[in-house]
Amino acid sequence: MKTLILALIITGSAFAKPNPVKKEEERKFLDTRYTVAPPWLIEDKGDHQIFTLPEGDLVMINMILPAVGKPEDLLLKAWKKYQPNFNRKVELKTTPPASGGWEEIQKIAYEVPVKESRAVVGQYGVLKGKAYITLLDGSYSTFQKRGAQIAIVAGSWKPIDLIEEKLGDREAIKLGPKEIKILESFLQNSMREMQIPGAQVAIVQDGKVVWEKAFGVHQKGAKDKVTSDSLFMIGSTTKPLTTLLQARLVDQEKLEWDQPLREILPGFALADSSATRKLELKHTACACTGMPRRDLDFIFEYENLTAEQRIAQLKTMSPTTGFGETFQYSNLLVAAGGYAAAHTLYPKLTYDSAYEKALREEVFGPLGFMRSRVRPFSGDRLAAPHAIDMQGRMTPIPQRMDDMVYSVAPAGAVWSNALDMSRYVLFELGNGKLDGKQVLSEKQVLARRTPGVKIDDTAKYGLGLINDDVKGIETWGHGGNTLGFTSDLVFLPKQQVGWVLLLNAGGSSLRNVFQQKMMEVLFKAEVTSQKNMSHIMKRLRESLVKVRQQVSTNPSKTKWIKGLVGQWSSEELGKMVISATKNGYVADFGEWQSELGSLNDSPDTFIFTSPPLAGSVPFQLQKDGSILIDAGQTKYSFKRIP
Repeated sequence: MKTLILALIITGSAFAKPNPVKKEEERKFLDTRYTVAPPWLIEDKGDHQIFTLPEGDLVMINMILPAVGKPEDLLLKAWKKYQPNFNRKVELKTTPPASGGWEEIQKIAYEVPVKESRAVVGQYGVLKGKAYITLLDGSYSTFQKRGAQIAIVAGSWKPIDLIEEKLGDREAIKLGPKEIKILESFLQNSMREMQIPGAQVAIVQDGKVVWEKAFGVHQKGAKDKVTSDSLFMIGSTTKPLTTLLQARLVDQEKLEWDQPLREILPGFALADSSATRKLELKHTACACTGMPRRDLDFIFEYENLTAEQRIAQLKTMSPTTGFGETFQYSNLLVAAGGYAAAHTLYPKLTYDSAYEKALREEVFGPLGFMRSRVRPFSGDRLAAPHAIDMQGRMTPIPQRMDDMVYSVAPAGAVWSNALDMSRYVLFELGNGKLDGKQVLSEKQVLARRTPGVKIDDTAKYGLGLINDDVKGIETWGHGGNTLGFTSDLVFLPKQQVGWVLLLNAGGSSLRNVFQQKMMEVLFKAEVTSQKNMSHIMKRLRESLVKVRQQVSTNPSKTKWIKGLVGQWSSEELGKMVISATKNGYVADFGEWQSELGSLNDSPDTFIFTSPPLAGSVPFQLQKDGSILIDAGQTKYSFKRIP
């Protein structure tokens, strides 16, 4: 991939050397303030500042201009002020509901050929006739690597006199029939608008479950209704359960948080020997090690792959940022930490068997879970996974696609329901005490809830738990996604309230708008949930229109794929078989398959057109005959099998 070196190519040598940021601090610029941390380099240019990174392939500009004209014209003026030859076309323009004290908000994504492997975006908020503009132009690799550091600056950059809503001094309303009715109506309407087939919800307040209910059906088009006993995959909401397992073993003095992982899990290693030596048990769940996200490795290749083989793959991977430097999310490391804890208890069992048994005996049992499990049993009532297709229709997807989580089970494989997970919320709100028993010492409860690296300007990551400041309200919890399920778990320690939401639809934004609705009901916050949901659905429809314009399944456009028919192999992602069908072309990976389309602006690039990955994962034909997936920090190559 070509390095952009934007600070040099675009701006030339006329600029003075940017000043390096030496520590995290709050800074002021004209009538604004923001938070910034290393390794940013900053240069003042009158009405704007230029932020660059050591990688040299990403630049961010904060600029203040009069709020005059159409959004696309105003942002184009800003781009040309920085880069006179800027001429990219608008790909998608969105206008989120104004909130947070802003009078207007605008966002624009620009067209970028897939081979450039980068993103170009602009956004601004308007206050008192001024547009506070942020421009971003950089490689996907650095966006992934430095996403948290970008979000900290971009999210915190605001006018000093911006008046934001604060809820911290308000008492939470006691939820009664009136409030429950509002929440139920909102959830039902949202499910209908977002086409979500089924859901479960539970709300806890002041030591008891005040509302629990099931909605909809297990599978779209079927009559089998979701009940309180139904099980949903909870994805990454599994992570707090895994760190609870680890914490119980720390309580029992069988493990220590600062114990080197290689001492607990025999043979554990990363490609970087120094990082291997540094890595301790707590680091597996802190998202602070600099290990990049490598989800495609287990999404593509998992059939007949053992947990031991999955963890052995870490020997080929290294951190891309320093320890404690920034937030990078690694499901593979969380899996290693969970298996390490389980192996401590049951060293003669396989990793997956040990984890299932350890979680059952050290977490599910003590918490009083009645139905939860890592793998479902025969006869369990299971919700089916769903995803949006390219036409915008919610569609059932094969359960085997979500079976990809089993090789990284501690990071996201648990099946549960709202009733069981509400007991976990009660445990957290009780600081480790549940039903009068101390399940975990308060010391270890709070150790897991020690804020660590920043995710953005308000959120931090603990040990498998996310801490956020929502308008002055401290929240903890963790969301989850598989390809076909969405979950959320949130609790407010000070206010002694929390909730669980489980959905059989992948990647759903309903968990975000439901949290907004909870804040509106609990604290009489600014009412934005309905507007935000409508905006999300409008943006989804517009995005899908754009995808359909960019991706073609017309035989005249896809006929070049005929030359790729055959067997291919990737060292990391396994085998791919491309074949012709009466409807076009299909890529089969053994575990699952997808129909293919061709990118109109890149006639040597094909892309998935079947849910749940429709419109994603471009495959680029290379000059040497190989096929490349450019996943930002990681490049995957498929070579033809003779």
